[in-house]
Amino acid sequence: MLGCSAQQEPANEALKSVHQSPSEGGFAAAMLAFESGDYSASLQHLDASLGLEADSRVELVRAFMLLFSRRFAEARAALDGLEGQPRLAAGISVARGHLAINDRDYQRAQQLLDAGLDLSGIAEVSPKDSSLEILYGRFVQELACLGMGWSAANQDQHVRAISWFDRVLDVQEDDQLAMIGKANSLIGLSLLDEAEKLLTRVLAVHPRNPYALAELAMIRMGRGQDEAAEQGFREALARDDSNYTCPYEGLGLLYLRQGRTEEARQNLKRAIDINPDIEFRKYNGLARIYMEEGKLEAATRLLNKSIENFPHDDQARQMLAEIESLSGAPP
Repeated sequence: MLGCSAQQEPANEALKSVHQSPSEGGFAAAMLAFESGDYSASLQHLDASLGLEADSRVELVRAFMLLFSRRFAEARAALDGLEGQPRLAAGISVARGHLAINDRDYQRAQQLLDAGLDLSGIAEVSPKDSSLEILYGRFVQELACLGMGWSAANQDQHVRAISWFDRVLDVQEDDQLAMIGKANSLIGLSLLDEAEKLLTRVLAVHPRNPYALAELAMIRMGRGQDEAAEQGFREALARDDSNYTCPYEGLGLLYLRQGRTEEARQNLKRAIDINPDIEFRKYNGLARIYMEEGKLEAATRLLNKSIENFPHDDQARQMLAEIESLSGAPP
């Protein structure tokens, strides 16, 4: 995994020249699992590393994996326990920045992530550096850049988001997470062909990556390729059916378009249950079902939550206006 600094380009050669302890090997394996979208496997590798040799950097990266597994209370507790260690300050700040993204506090997230963009030399390759030091420094810088990109994308600032993903890809052109993030923003800009190429590259390396599978399925659905879209969403769920809302949301919207109302309802509700505080189309889709059933108050609540999650959601506002016209009073 690579960060944003061009100074890191010779890192691969440096890694070949340093001794890797068993714990360092486990850390590297955890990073590969992370990029493939398998957070459970990443946690297992990190736990194995810590069982061989306690290292606060590995503990910090484990806190990131808890965060991405949506085990937020455990992640916060782990970060609290690591406070006060100067060499971890930047990494802890970046982790808290990602928590702020989940809380939709984007101004605070940017302030916290900024700390990870300058590690005061920790990520620069030196003959005296251990491979763990190199991997850790890269990881923190990459997560700072990715966080900046995800934060911008969540605010509908896709051009800005792509610039952050490109900062990672300029250093390592096949970085999986950066390619998925960039593809998502390309979809947001309706540049579907470019997004499809990136996602195909990801799946060539990690054919079961749930995030790439689901994003590619979204493209298929947008093109009216319903059978291929449904297959993609189901393949993503076969890999991760408890942490990731997009496949359920995609299936719900697909079934809604096909008139399969009950299947749509079940999948949209499941997407909301997994994470009520991100994404908005799942709320709009379920609100549409309630509107058709005459449940206007329930639909209004869903649409207001949709706008809370994503203030740029014109569709939800249009649907609220439709409810007003149906009820004869402001929702």
